[in-house]
Parts: sequence; structure tokens; C-alpha cells
Amino acid sequence: MYYINLGLNSQVQNYVNILFYINSYLRQHAHSKMIEAGPPILPPTIVDQIKLWENERNRFLFSEGVLYSQFLSQTDFEVLRDHAVSIGVLIWQSER
Repeated sequence: MYYINLGLNSQVQNYVNILFYINSYLRQHAHSKMIEAGPPILPPTIVDQIKLWENERNRFLFSEGVLYSQFLSQTDFEVLRDHAVSIGVLIWQSER
């Protein structure tokens, strides 16, 4: 089984800072009592949790591609894998 790179997804290339938008949304829609209480509007634990979620998401690199599996023989797998390596499009492989 192997995975061939077809280029980055445009949505991933145009990655939006999720932390900024979530914080902005929560601040804009905060309850009036939270606003009256003064800064910070969002509790630090909430801001920290959003940062942790964003950091977890940023650990991954997303690529479009095609997954090939269920080869008729090990030789078929090796020929296609070697070709993908030679043209520089192999992203991942497993010989299982």
C-alpha cells in the first residue's frame, strides 16, 4: 500500500488562524456579565485550551493524494512504489 502526493490542498494552503477566530467569536458573543466583569473576557483556561487544540491540529501536514492498495502481487507493489519514489511523489508506504 502506498500514497502518492498530488499537491497540497488549497484549503490547507490558505490555513486560517483558528485561535484568532474562535477567540474573536467568543469575545463578540460573551454574556454581558462577563463583559461587565472586565478583562479578561475569556478565562485563561479557555484561551489555553484553544491554543492546545490549535497546536495539536498544526502537528499534521495535509496533502492530497491517492491511496493504492490490494496489489495482485508483491512485485506489482514494488514496481509502482519504485516508480513513485523515482518521480518524487511517494508520501507514505506500508508493505503489509
